[in-house]
Amino acid sequence: MRSAPREVRILFAGDIEPAFSTIEVNDPAGRRVDKGDARPDERSRRLLRVGLRALGPGVYRVNWHILAIDGHRNEGTYEFTVTSPE
Repeated sequence: MRSAPREVRILFAGDIEPAFSTIEVNDPAGRRVDKGDARPDERSRRLLRVGLRALGPGVYRVNWHILAIDGHRNEGTYEFTVTSPE
């Protein structure tokens, strides 16, 4: 990724319960770099988003936890890399 994203967005198969769903983004040292404002999209309760602080080059880990409106819980993690502009 050549430029750092301003937010992380994850689209789920069904609607989620906002009060019990979150995304956290951590830098390589484990510090949180998201703005702590995880929320469903205004137009779709299937899309969860969180704003990010300014990110420098590095590998970032996204951790998410959701509660679907049908009651099942799910969680996951993935990484993305921001590279230095050349």
